[in-house]
Amino acid sequence: MDLEQTFNQRIAVLHNTNDPTKDLRHEEFQALAEVFLGPAYDPVKLRQVEGIQVALHAQQASLYQLYQTRQLDAKQYVEAFNTLLADTFARCEAVLGQQDFLRFFGAPRHELGGFIELAAFLDAHQN
Repeated sequence: MDLEQTFNQRIAVLHNTNDPTKDLRHEEFQALAEVFLGPAYDPVKLRQVEGIQVALHAQQASLYQLYQTRQLDAKQYVEAFNTLLADTFARCEAVLGQQDFLRFFGAPRHELGGFIELAAFLDAHQN
């Protein structure tokens, strides 16, 4: 079984377990790290990367709130989000190193997706 299949099985088990005391985001992160970096990977680095990821989600929510309350226009929101995402990837790569970043995220930093295209965002959010 390849790593991708192993990871998919781990995620399926997590999502089929209805345990409200579990932090699903943390469990998914742990599964990703164990499968792609190994169970003995440096726990200090993993805590740092998970903290960076948690901060990304919080900052993304804050940015979107600013957009919804019209404190940011669409262009400002997209630029701020894309900058945040690029900075997040750079910070993760600084912690993990280039090779482990590639193993963990599955692609070099410059090839990763998730960035928002302004035209697509505008089309999706027309009033």
